[in-house]
Amino acid sequence: MATLSPVPAMQDLKTTFKECILIFPSQATEKKSIFLSNMDQILNYNIPTVHFFSPNPDFPSQNVSKILKMALEKVLVAYDFMAGRLKLNHKTGCLEIDCNRAGAGFVVASCEFTFDEIRDFLVYPNLGFQQLAVQILHHLGPEDDQPLCIFQDKAKIDANGKTARISSFGVVAALIWRCKAFSKNKEYKKDTNSTLLNAIDIKSRVNPPLPSSYSDNAVLPIGLELHRGIPHGDYVVSSWLRLGFDQVVYPWGKPLYSCPVVNHRKDICWIFPNALDGGISAMVSLPHEEMVTFEALFHKIFA
Repeated sequence: MATLSPVPAMQDLKTTFKECILIFPSQATEKKSIFLSNMDQILNYNIPTVHFFSPNPDFPSQNVSKILKMALEKVLVAYDFMAGRLKLNHKTGCLEIDCNRAGAGFVVASCEFTFDEIRDFLVYPNLGFQQLAVQILHHLGPEDDQPLCIFQDKAKIDANGKTARISSFGVVAALIWRCKAFSKNKEYKKDTNSTLLNAIDIKSRVNPPLPSSYSDNAVLPIGLELHRGIPHGDYVVSSWLRLGFDQVVYPWGKPLYSCPVVNHRKDICWIFPNALDGGISAMVSLPHEEMVTFEALFHKIFA
């Protein structure tokens, strides 16, 4: 994955893993199976995220780990599927989530650097952040299923001539979409069709509105081609600008910066706030040849 960022990646964060365990719901939960829709079964990739905080002398790192562990154990009572495992329903031939209280992963690690020493590197993409994401728990044997969830602690003018509102997302998505659409088309044929797909939070827009705790996927296709029950687009731009990571208040304060860790999909781009200048960052992953063309188109627009 290439990057347009002028800030070099911090390749070695010098992390040391101290604890790698499974945590379980703090109370007994109902044993059940949860049906997975076509969307759940197709869009079944993980998006590891990392959250950076300023040090708080009232909350030493060891206390933070204990507080997080206790809080997550309580969360797993309401969101018990996060402590479950995938299983195959032999009657339907589809995957389901078995809410069996098998546990979620919890990892504690330390870093030799202080926050002030890595502050200038809080920009994404930064390949060094991959060290902060644990994908599997190596201590589990081959006969054990890997947990579905792992927590890790680290210290726009209309027809009436009126000016219509153009969102930051609309501007960035249009830019990224244009560069991506032409990155595979060296002849730049402008009559070639290209479709863009993006997800919108409709919890408060449907009637009756869905609760804020709703954690499943819902699809409301509008004039889009469907593939196995889900909308189809050549490229997906997903906005993290209003996910609200920066509004979550922890006992030791709000996170200064939150971002995805790594992107292995060339058909999806995530955009999110930039920690350094208050702007917007975009995470794009493409094969090398396409990325070279993408970068050239990107710079040409601003030349």
